[in-house]
Amino acid sequence: MVFELFDDANGLPWKRVDRSKVVPLKEKFFKNQLSKCYKVVPADFKRIVEYIDGMKYADEPDYIYITNSLNAIAKENKIDLNKKLDWIGVVAKPKKKREKSEMSSDNKQSGSESSG
Repeated sequence: MVFELFDDANGLPWKRVDRSKVVPLKEKFFKNQLSKCYKVVPADFKRIVEYIDGMKYADEPDYIYITNSLNAIAKENKIDLNKKLDWIGVVAKPKKKREKSEMSSDNKQSGSESSG
């Protein structure tokens, strides 16, 4: 859910691509090699990405750490978390349909054929 803050309109780079491209894009993201992801959110978000990347599958996220980090990032970047969100009351324009070749048939984002 934290990652959706990067770009709610379009999602992360692997959101609507062929599944064969998902894993390489995720690897680049976690190595901070996709600078376009940080055009929407402060670059300080990298500390949360690095924290999540360092976790093991069975690890339980430290939500207090993530929340405190988000609050600190907002303060450092002079972001008012109590301000009315700019999309409140705005009707979204319909998106253009993407060609089928850009999205997997089941729209799964796993990056592997064997995932179910």
